[in-house]
Amino acid sequence: METTQIEWLGIQILEPITTLTDLATAAVCFWAFRQLGPEDGRPGNTSFRLYFLCMGLANLLGGLTGHAFLYLFTPAWKALGWAFSPIAIFFLERSALYDAAAQLQPRSSRRLQQLLTAKLSITLALLMVLPINGMHYTAIFKVVQCNVALGMIGLVLPMHLMRYQKLKCPGSRLVLWGILLGILPGIIFNQQIGFGRWFNHLDFSHVLMAGITFIFFRGAKALQTGTAVLQPASDVPN
Repeated sequence: METTQIEWLGIQILEPITTLTDLATAAVCFWAFRQLGPEDGRPGNTSFRLYFLCMGLANLLGGLTGHAFLYLFTPAWKALGWAFSPIAIFFLERSALYDAAAQLQPRSSRRLQQLLTAKLSITLALLMVLPINGMHYTAIFKVVQCNVALGMIGLVLPMHLMRYQKLKCPGSRLVLWGILLGILPGIIFNQQIGFGRWFNHLDFSHVLMAGITFIFFRGAKALQTGTAVLQPASDVPN
C-alpha cells in the first residue's frame, strides 16, 4: 500500500491518519491514567494505572517513531514503542492477580507471578535481539501480538471471569467485555480491513483500541469504587 504523507509547517509527516489515531489512543490512555488516580491504595489499582501509562507510551512512540517520522529512524525503532506494550500487559496481568488473589492459593499466586515475569523478560529480549538480526518488523510485531494474546486470554480473562462468577463484580464484567472486544482490532489488523489508503486497517484498529481502552477504564474505575475483596498481605504477589 502506498504510504500517505502530508507537509505541515514545512514538516513532512508520514501516514498522518495512522499517526493521529495512534496519538488519540495514547491520549485516552493518559487520560485514564490521570482519571483513575491512586485513591483507594489497592495494589491492583496501581498496576491498572501503570497499564494505562505504559500503553499510552507505546502508542505515543509508535505514532511518532513508527509512523510520522519514520524517515528519520530505521524500522528497528518501531520496537522501541512496541517494548512498552508487553510492559503494559504485565501490569494488567498483575492487577488481575492482585484483585483475584483472595480466590487463589498463595502458592498459585506466586507461581503465576513468576511465569509473568519470565514471559515479560523473554518478550523484551526478543524485541531487542530480533531487530539487530535483521528480522522484518512485521514478523517482530507478531511477538507483541502473541504476548498480548497470552496475557489477555491466558491470565487476565480467567482471573476476572472467576472473580465475576464468585462476586458478580461489575468491574470484572467490564474488563471481560474489553478483552472480548479486543479481538476485533487484531482481526482487522491481520486481515487488513480498511477503507482505502487514507483510513487503512491500522487506523481502523487504532480507533477501536481507543474505545476498548475506555471500556477498560470504566472497568478499572468500577473495581476502584466498588466493594473490594482484599487479600491478606502474605498473598500479594511479589
